[in-house]
Amino acid sequence: LVEVARRLQSVLAEGESVLRHGGDEFVVVMPVCGERERQARSAGRLLTALDEPFHLAGCEFSLSGSIGVAIWPDDGGEPDALLDRADMAMYRAKEEGRNAVEFFADGISTPTSERLSLELALRRALERNELRLHYQPVVAAADGRLLAAEALLRWTHPELGEVSPGRFIPLAEESGLILPIGNRVLDMLCAQMAAWRAEGRPLVPMAANISTLQFRRSDFVDIVAETLARHDIPASLLILEVTESMVMRDVERAAYQLGELKALGVSIAIDDFGTGYSSLAYLKRFPIDKLKVDQSFVREINEGPEDRAIVAAIVGLGHNLGLELVAEGVETAAMAATLRELGCDQFQGWHYGRAEPAGDFARRLVSRERVTAG
Repeated sequence: LVEVARRLQSVLAEGESVLRHGGDEFVVVMPVCGERERQARSAGRLLTALDEPFHLAGCEFSLSGSIGVAIWPDDGGEPDALLDRADMAMYRAKEEGRNAVEFFADGISTPTSERLSLELALRRALERNELRLHYQPVVAAADGRLLAAEALLRWTHPELGEVSPGRFIPLAEESGLILPIGNRVLDMLCAQMAAWRAEGRPLVPMAANISTLQFRRSDFVDIVAETLARHDIPASLLILEVTESMVMRDVERAAYQLGELKALGVSIAIDDFGTGYSSLAYLKRFPIDKLKVDQSFVREINEGPEDRAIVAAIVGLGHNLGLELVAEGVETAAMAATLRELGCDQFQGWHYGRAEPAGDFARRLVSRERVTAG
């Protein structure tokens, strides 16, 4: 790292600066004006600096770099926004095969008036508290007892009505709004658990979905710890759900981040499992507690042998690693029976309850009795 820093400093021009951002990442600030070609050449200087082999302790090493570029003010007016968008571009560069330069603006669609209007509305939704959480039960496969719940974000716009998460979540991720929204979700979830506790209701662990941008943040662990402390919620009551593709983008970084989160005492679940490209050798390195079988496999579980075989393999893998298996998208008794036979530990889906407002879900917490299917 020291030698890489020296190499980068050696090719900087006057007015440019470099600093280590964390791990094996560096941030370079360049006051470059003009056309994209000139900006790309400036970034290319940094890659060229790493071309020559490194000689350490009598050994020779070759390194490559991946560069993500965000331009002020086009890609963001605040430092945090620029860093996040440069980070997104850097991961695209890695996916292109490394030793590449990617500009943030190249990976987003051209804004339309409708998109810009919706983004503005979403920013105002944060200010006006239009976002809220619904809670979907997670039950024991054996007897239907309530074991946990997943918090799912909903948005009611005063004019548009209910806006689909499939519409506003991608927009939030592309615009960078997913960071304040994600922090708000954690805060709302912990605040709601504290409110239920104050009412004397028994609590169950609650799951929150974590975005890629949140997970990459160096201060994410601190944000989780501070949110739990602010509402006096035990870490054991929080489940953080990350996707398979998210942790596989950068295995070393993901393993470290997950380890830090586990040290807090929270549980970790891999969501939508089976849709990515996890290597089993990598999977065992992650300190995770649950695998959530993607509903695309569950949906056709009784339609043919293929999905049944896939689910059986995932269940066997998970149990061999000491993990709990949660089947998502369980919509019928027939699905539940097959998944129970295959060894799934927990079920989530419409057969056991849709996502519902806090007031409705609170009734489930009174006795934590068996959830009635249907």
